[in-house]
Amino acid sequence: MDTVIQHTPKALDDFAVMLWSGAPIDYIWEDVEPLLRQGEEYLAPHYSLADVRTLLHGGRLVLWTAADQGGIVLVMLVELTRFPGCEVARILYIGGSGVKKVLPMIDFLHLWARRQGVDRIEVTGRPGWLRLLEPEGYLFESVTLVRDLGDVKEH
Repeated sequence: MDTVIQHTPKALDDFAVMLWSGAPIDYIWEDVEPLLRQGEEYLAPHYSLADVRTLLHGGRLVLWTAADQGGIVLVMLVELTRFPGCEVARILYIGGSGVKKVLPMIDFLHLWARRQGVDRIEVTGRPGWLRLLEPEGYLFESVTLVRDLGDVKEH
């Protein structure tokens, strides 16, 4: 699925919001890679930047960008996952400058996701995201616990 959609919500008069998936990602990769690199610690151990690019090409990930007259200032990486009972869009990473100002683009994400058959959006992140996303209808649902298994010995 090669996709480029542009939208400028009224709440973002100074920004153009675009959705990227498939081959067109190559046109902007040099611009978005530094912003994605800032989030490498949040994407690892699940994805490397090479994985992200490959999955964007395949349509499993989609990239939202917000740009002003100076270029792309914000990226939002979203993973689409189909479960037997529902389809989920997971926001994997939001980064760049102007995050608070550009959060109204979340409303456009909601509309797009619903049109794709997505039933819910999930965000895993730091506690500060709850404060920012609560006004958009997001609720605290769970805590994620992680244990790396590199030190587990056979017994």
